[in-house]
Amino acid sequence: MAWMFQVLEVSPSGYYAWLRRPESQRSRDDRRLLIEIRAIHHQSRRTYGSPRMYRELRERKYECGRHRVARLMRQDGRVLGAMGPDVDRRMMGGALG
Repeated sequence: MAWMFQVLEVSPSGYYAWLRRPESQRSRDDRRLLIEIRAIHHQSRRTYGSPRMYRELRERKYECGRHRVARLMRQDGRVLGAMGPDVDRRMMGGALG
C-alpha cells in the first residue's frame, strides 16, 4: 500500500479518511437520476437523446440541467443519444439524425 500512497501523492491518513467519507448529495442525486434516465430510455425504445431526455425529466418534475443529463448519459455509455460532439453522424448512415 505504501507505493500506492507515493504514486497518488496522498498520505495514508488522508486516503483512509476519504474511504470513510459518506457519499455526497450530488453523487446520490446523480445515481437516482441515472435510474430514471435508464427507465425513460427503455420506454422510448432507446430513441431519446439528451435534449429530449432533459425535457422528459423536467416534465416528470425532476430538477436537473441539460448538461448534467448529457453527462450522465455519456458516462453511462449505453445511450446512443449522448455520443458527444465529436461523432460524425453522417458516417452512421443517418441512423442518429
